[in-house]
Amino acid sequence: MTLRRRTSLLVIAMIAVTITACSGGGGGGGGGSTSAPVPTPAPPPTTPEPATRFTLSGTVTASASQAVDSDNNDPAGTAISNDSPATAQAIPNPITLGGYINQPGSGAEGRSRLSGDIDDFFRV
Repeated sequence: MTLRRRTSLLVIAMIAVTITACSGGGGGGGGGSTSAPVPTPAPPPTTPEPATRFTLSGTVTASASQAVDSDNNDPAGTAISNDSPATAQAIPNPITLGGYINQPGSGAEGRSRLSGDIDDFFRV
């Protein structure tokens, strides 16, 4: 074997040893912790800016199964007395009824504040 061939084989062997030694992977160099890294939390979702102006239109209508006491405290409305069995207000069945009663001299300002509306009668 010639000197040139021996030198070539030696260089190839040294390169092979160097590649093998350098490509071994190795450990991660840390403090020996085996826990997984904590992921970065996701940023909170952004809330869109609310509209500063809007328009609402239409009609609000109570269903057919709604009724109102005919002698409530509203001074702008027409009052029809239903304060006795003889003047009972006719209502359908089933019904959801809104009404108002109060003792004389109490309750909100309105038609029945002074005189009161202590009884209401209804007829089905």
